[in-house]
Amino acid sequence: MYYGLLVLFALTVIYFSVTSRLRAYVNALAAQGVILFLIVLVNMKETNFQSVILILIETIGFKTILIPYILNKIIYQNEASREIDAGLSNFFSILAMIAIFSFGFILSFWTKEVLEYSNPFHFGVAFSSIIAGMYIILTKKRLITHIMGYMVFENGIFLFSLTLLKEMPLIVNLGVLLELFMIIFVSGFFVTKIKESYNDDNIDNLTDLRD
Repeated sequence: MYYGLLVLFALTVIYFSVTSRLRAYVNALAAQGVILFLIVLVNMKETNFQSVILILIETIGFKTILIPYILNKIIYQNEASREIDAGLSNFFSILAMIAIFSFGFILSFWTKEVLEYSNPFHFGVAFSSIIAGMYIILTKKRLITHIMGYMVFENGIFLFSLTLLKEMPLIVNLGVLLELFMIIFVSGFFVTKIKESYNDDNIDNLTDLRD
């Protein structure tokens, strides 16, 4: 089940290269929240009620329910349904994602002895997801998609932390939640203002700004 969840998580990341529908991206992010929750539960050696509640709030409450709701609201307010063509075909994007994950797995097995982590497959999925999030931010054109790329990036970091830490301290969890929520909130406000000013949240409009 553990490896199956890691494969499902990797597929949700690769899915970003298959479709251009914004709501499909949001659904993939929501699925990642559920998968992360299950991965943490499977990895927990001792069941602690407080830890389970905290993880439930962070993964299901924030990553699966609240943040996708905010993103869907932004999409609705901006009347956007699809990512703007960035000149990259889906085929090229899929190849890029495959290359990213291949590099991640090669690196994970190569650095296993140096970093002393027990599961190179877990490390490979986590590291590849971080790079994939950066790839989404760099290749997509809508600001809302950049926010979702950051979400993939952050989920990859969350997954990555599980390979190096036996138990994430409470302060780290709260810090991640506050950072994530504030970035989504500020970015959502920014995208809305861009809509009001330019009637389009395409980042190409930012090149027209002058001091």
